[in-house]
Amino acid sequence: MAHSYLGYLWLKAIITPLRVFDGEKPAPPSPDDSFTFKSQDGQREVKVNVYRPKTLINPSPVLLNWNGGAFVFDAHGADDLFCRRIVEYTSYTVLDASYALAPEYPFPSALEDAEELVLQVLAKPKEYDGQHIVLSGFSSGGNLALAAASNLRKESKISNNAIRGVAVFYPPTSIEVSPAEKKLLDGTLPPIPAPLKILMGAFRDSYLPPGVDPSDPRISVFNADPDAFPDNVLIITAEKDRLAPEAEELAWKLEKAGKKVLLKRFDGVRHGFDKAKEEGSDDAKYRDEAYELTTKFLSGLQ
Repeated sequence: MAHSYLGYLWLKAIITPLRVFDGEKPAPPSPDDSFTFKSQDGQREVKVNVYRPKTLINPSPVLLNWNGGAFVFDAHGADDLFCRRIVEYTSYTVLDASYALAPEYPFPSALEDAEELVLQVLAKPKEYDGQHIVLSGFSSGGNLALAAASNLRKESKISNNAIRGVAVFYPPTSIEVSPAEKKLLDGTLPPIPAPLKILMGAFRDSYLPPGVDPSDPRISVFNADPDAFPDNVLIITAEKDRLAPEAEELAWKLEKAGKKVLLKRFDGVRHGFDKAKEEGSDDAKYRDEAYELTTKFLSGLQ
């Protein structure tokens, strides 16, 4: 379902200048290779960057990753360091994928892109080990990883053992309200300037056009059936992030349902802490710890 014409123009007018003057655009990534595939609607090419381990196994265990960007910013390549760390310390091939951006392509386009990549990987059994597929993502990309993992299994588009695990960093697990209305772990609701509230609402509205139920488990993954998730889950949160409470609640819900859940909270840091630009900072130290934790999680699944 698309936005109304006037609604689209309003959101486009807000989002476009932010994209143009985005001071957080990632540096160009350095993958080993790249390829594209057609979106399910046939309208777009979805780009995927490929990172290969030093010693390539055929078929290779594979990690499918999606970047953050609030569903509206093109941050593909922002996880270049993460991808490099994975292939340096594990035997996994990493496929770092782009996805459809809102408001031009609202829900479910991004999720369809994520699901299509999983299906494409499963269609190449000589290249990728279908028993060792793991999904990962950061922020909005983490939401897509969780949604794809649970929905593909729920809809019986893949076998229950096709996705071995999922590893996500500070994901939104409920999009029923704007992030501006979400409290921190300590229960406080820090004030947000009115212009920023408008922007945060616009990000959400861009992804969710009128008529879409925000409680849909493909959107608010906390509402998905716990049994639909893979057996192994890693969730990383940041203490000063408004998304931390809902991510940790999902971790507890999945653990209660019998999943093997590793929940790690990093104290004193904010959303996106691992994208630290200053080496030697606390953010950079915690980034390295979080990435090492992820490599150990992945290695433990083989």
